[in-house]
Amino acid sequence: MFERWIIFLAGMLSRPVVALAVQIARYAPGELERCLLLSTGAESNEAALRMAKLVTGGHEVVAFTQSWHGMTGSAVAATYSAGRKVLEVVERDGLVERARIGGERLARGLRRLQSRHACIGDVRGRGLLLGPEVVADRETREPAYALGQAITRECMKLGLNMNIVKLPSMGGRAPDRATVDDPR
Repeated sequence: MFERWIIFLAGMLSRPVVALAVQIARYAPGELERCLLLSTGAESNEAALRMAKLVTGGHEVVAFTQSWHGMTGSAVAATYSAGRKVLEVVERDGLVERARIGGERLARGLRRLQSRHACIGDVRGRGLLLGPEVVADRETREPAYALGQAITRECMKLGLNMNIVKLPSMGGRAPDRATVDDPR
């Protein structure tokens, strides 16, 4: 396993960090081959920018104000220790397998609903983190924002805390605020 590692900051590799990386690698889906643990927001941003440059060949960056997050060394140690404890519970309770089985059941149920309701354009996700695409037209994939809001409200009434994602980066399309009543 270690022959595939790329180490950015060797000084940050402590026993808890390496142990956490090994545990994460055990639960990662087969197609994932890398685990990159960084200790600060600045390191994460730098690594993301370097990877984006490698993939796109571009050098332009759009930066948002007040979007930086830093972390102290003691917070890093506590974070990695907590992460290892969480993964111990994941392993002890078989949560990966339970999520896979529950996700398969959820996907089957959502696909059955899709076969009966034209407002479900697609079912996407992995494990228990999946959901239906709510559309006005299945062919054009035009979003059904009002229906999505109604579904969200009804689910909350029934005790299910969920929301309809409208972010392009999450597979949605943001509505035109001038034409859609969208209280985000």
